[in-house]
Amino acid sequence: MREECAEKKKPTIQEIIRELHAVSGFRIALYNAEDGTEVCACPKAISSLCARIQENPEGLRRCLENDRKAFRKVKETGEVYLYRCHAGLYEAAAPLYDGDVLAGSFRKTYGISIHQYLMEKRLREGKRLLEDYSMSVSQAAELAGFRDANYFTKAFRRRYKMTPSEYRKGTRDTKVFHQDFGHIRG
Repeated sequence: MREECAEKKKPTIQEIIRELHAVSGFRIALYNAEDGTEVCACPKAISSLCARIQENPEGLRRCLENDRKAFRKVKETGEVYLYRCHAGLYEAAAPLYDGDVLAGSFRKTYGISIHQYLMEKRLREGKRLLEDYSMSVSQAAELAGFRDANYFTKAFRRRYKMTPSEYRKGTRDTKVFHQDFGHIRG
């Protein structure tokens, strides 16, 4: 019962940012749109290219101006804003509401919450990793972004109506069948 309560706990902004980074591979940062200060980010450090650009006062000024324009656009439209910065890199700004509800427009656009989206991405990645038989279920869970293999198993069973081990056995049996009998046509 205790684990069920933990599963239903609302994720923190830091956890969501960490998961977005894990899924996308991009640096995800949360800024205060009023003053442009960074609230939190994953990873903490900016890219080496951005760091080099921002060493120059003019480069830093242009970066901050790009950020301010993006924040204004998001504030005006209430929508995600994708753009290319002055250095040619793609960036995105997304609205936040009431400090703890992330991107209401995400649910409106995709019909699911960011948490549900991230869970689906992680489960699909876990499913793909399970097809590597040299990897344990725990390793597949960790590489897919789950800190707890038991939670991965529960989420996997809820989504796919079977455990990761049952899925793995089914894929192994299918591969063996195709190796042994794939040449026979009906």
